[in-house]
Amino acid sequence: YDVAFRGDGWLELDRSVMMHEEEREVLGFEISTNKSNGLIMWHGQTPNDLTPDDYIAVAVVDGYVEYQYNLGSGPAVIRVTAQRVNDGERHRIILKRQGSDGSIELNGEHTESGVSDGLQQILNARGSVYLGGLPDYAMAYGRYHDGFSGCIYTLEVQDSGAIDIGEKAIRGVNVSPCTRVRWIPSSLVFTDAEAGGFDAYVPPPPVNIIHPKPASNLAAYDMTSYSLLIILQNLIALTRDIKEQSVLFTLLCVDAVNVLNGLLS
Repeated sequence: YDVAFRGDGWLELDRSVMMHEEEREVLGFEISTNKSNGLIMWHGQTPNDLTPDDYIAVAVVDGYVEYQYNLGSGPAVIRVTAQRVNDGERHRIILKRQGSDGSIELNGEHTESGVSDGLQQILNARGSVYLGGLPDYAMAYGRYHDGFSGCIYTLEVQDSGAIDIGEKAIRGVNVSPCTRVRWIPSSLVFTDAEAGGFDAYVPPPPVNIIHPKPASNLAAYDMTSYSLLIILQNLIALTRDIKEQSVLFTLLCVDAVNVLNGLLS
């Protein structure tokens, strides 16, 4: 599920990973790096089509995470500058786009938004999806020049959960797993995973970045607590009503006895 790069590699995935057909698109990544620049993901046109056109990209630029997309009339360039990501720590990135409006969320704490130029609302990317870099940076129309150095622990698209990156891989160069437990699809070309700094054991990724389970469990817990509170309040009210009715019945009995005594006397 995870892949490591050292700045001189790339991994090509089948374009079916990102069809961009949903009205509201959501992508999730978990990464770590200690470099100031590097292309994390690119999805644009085929290598033979170098005319600037529709694309979507996420990269580390000057130590900050940057989200770009172009629907054909001009790009939206959205960067989170509240926190650097080139500190070697794991960072969660969520990209959202609805038509020309987009946003990037970093670690659930920092969010920036932007809008692409023109009236177009649909992203039409016909090429493969690339992680960690490109075989030819002319494909990025001069916007990016550096490969990613670090680890991509998790990739999610919409409600996919963590995607098995190895299963979707077509080919790659200078790619290795982040952990010592290896998956080695026959279509990939790997370097020595033991030679770098990103192949040490790390905890497994969360089940879901875009919709993390702990949040769902917490919501369920809060709803259960709220329901129990309502039941308790109703029981207290019922008990109070019973007490009040008992007092009223006693008073009525006393009044009835007094009336009878008056009649008999």
